[in-house]
Amino acid sequence: MVMDFVNDAIAKAGIKMFSEPMEDGQLRCRLENERCHVTREVSVAAGREDEFWAGSLLYHLMLNAQQFAACDDFADWLDETGCKLPKDEARAKYEQLEKDQKSLEFILGPALYPEVMAQLEISQAISNARPGR
Repeated sequence: MVMDFVNDAIAKAGIKMFSEPMEDGQLRCRLENERCHVTREVSVAAGREDEFWAGSLLYHLMLNAQQFAACDDFADWLDETGCKLPKDEARAKYEQLEKDQKSLEFILGPALYPEVMAQLEISQAISNARPGR
C-alpha cells in the first residue's frame, strides 16, 4: 500500500495522536512523541471524525513541507501556486507551510525526515505512473 511509509514513520518516530472535537466539524489534534508535540486544528466531514488518524495529519504536514521546500521564497511560492488570495492571507498561508515543515522535521527527527520526504516523492511517482492517470 502506498501509505505504508506513513505508518512506518509513525512507528519509527513513536508518534501518538490525541484529538478532541471542537465546533463546526473541527478537531484539535495533537501529534506527540519524545522529541516534541505538534497541535493543529483540522476540518473533518461530519460523521468521519473517527476516520481521521495520526497518518492523516502527518501526511498533510508532509505535503505542506514538500510545497514549502519546492519554492525559493514567498514570491516564488505565489508564482508556482498561482495563489490569488489577498497578500496578507497568502503570506499567512505561506508562513503556515514553513511552520508545518519545521514541525514535521522536529517530530520526525533529522535522520527520519529526509527519508520520509523521499518516500513521499516515490509514492507520488508511483501513483502518477499508474494507468488511467
